[in-house]
Amino acid sequence: MHQKPLLLISGLLLGACASTPVTTAPCRQYCATQAEGYEWAQRAVLLDPKACEGYAPEFVRGCKLSVRDYQQSKSPRDGY
Repeated sequence: MHQKPLLLISGLLLGACASTPVTTAPCRQYCATQAEGYEWAQRAVLLDPKACEGYAPEFVRGCKLSVRDYQQSKSPRDGY
């Protein structure tokens, strides 16, 4: 009956979801050491080292190492 409007609305909603940026929850505890930074970034699957900023230097170092390791583990065809 009303399939075309329903399909249009569904497509618009899906498009809006796809363009919504994914945000990472900030680290709230155990945010000081290199190992903690690395583990936090691994759990969050961080792709951008800028997301590591704002924490203790050792934490940031570990976080950025995790981002680098993740990027290196992806093949170029994956877009990373």
